Amino acid sequence: MGKVKFGWAEIDITPTEKISLAGEFFERATNKVETPITMTALAIEADGEQAVFCSCDLVGVRPDLIEETRRKLNAPGLDPNKIISSRAYNAVLIGVLVWGFLINVILCTFAGNVVNSINPIAFLVGYLVLVFGGIM
Repeated sequence: MGKVKFGWAEIDITPTEKISLAGEFFERATNKVETPITMTALAIEADGEQAVFCSCDLVGVRPDLIEETRRKLNAPGLDPNKIISSRAYNAVLIGVLVWGFLINVILCTFAGNVVNSINPIAFLVGYLVLVFGGIM
């Protein structure tokens, strides 16, 4: 393995004007900023391969935002197609959580007595081994 290069940056993307806040059934607008909204990027390169991980402190991200970012990116030597957004990470995370939930339902439904008879510490250790091994 050759050299590994990485860079990190964070910018403040907090709106300067009043905006409507998401998460309610009625409109409410901000009066002040309690904490800044940021966008963070981590770029990694090793053996000629690149990856850029981007994350925003937002409730939702427009689907076309990553494509817009790729079009506007003007960094010498950086391949815009190597940008990975937090949207992709969140989709994978949701899939893993759903998979874990389904496994738990199956275990409790079809093997509840067996699961209940196992020492809780042994069960937890076995479960963590499977999780970290990528099986569950």
